[in-house]
Amino acid sequence: MAEIQQKANGSQALGAGSFYGAIEGKQERCDAIFTDVCHTSPRKLPKHSHELPFFGLLVAGSYGERYGHQETQFGPFTIMFRPAGIPHQDEIGPDGVKFFEIEVRESWRKKLEECSERLELGYEDCVGGEVLWLGMKLYRELHVGAADELSVESLLSELLVSVAQIPMERVQEQPAWLNR
Repeated sequence: MAEIQQKANGSQALGAGSFYGAIEGKQERCDAIFTDVCHTSPRKLPKHSHELPFFGLLVAGSYGERYGHQETQFGPFTIMFRPAGIPHQDEIGPDGVKFFEIEVRESWRKKLEECSERLELGYEDCVGGEVLWLGMKLYRELHVGAADELSVESLLSELLVSVAQIPMERVQEQPAWLNR
């Protein structure tokens, strides 16, 4: 069951390691929480935020999200990153959805700040870019049962740095055809 706190703005705040849906597996390693979450039927979730910054790797199904002033649709093999405390609203697609969630604890924020990097902006990879492939490698490492701490920490570092170094203009870029 999700650890939920009601916020003053009407949204709900989910505590570390908590998600809506059925938790099919959870492990904590390298100051991160890795959670397999499943929704078996369509539904609209309440507006909420998360205590920790997180990546959501969509493994199967479809999913829509309202985040800020945008709505994005996600399909299998897409990934998003959301900073801590940012309200969003999710809608599970008609066939449900399976997620691999990666939450990172405060120590990762501090490490990145020491390198002049930050995790302040949301990001989506819906086209098979570097962030998706790093997320998939981490998923594979943790699900084949042979992952060692060094491999997990290395992949997690690469994943975080790849999102922290994305320039602001790329995060908010428009499709090329719109500039014509």
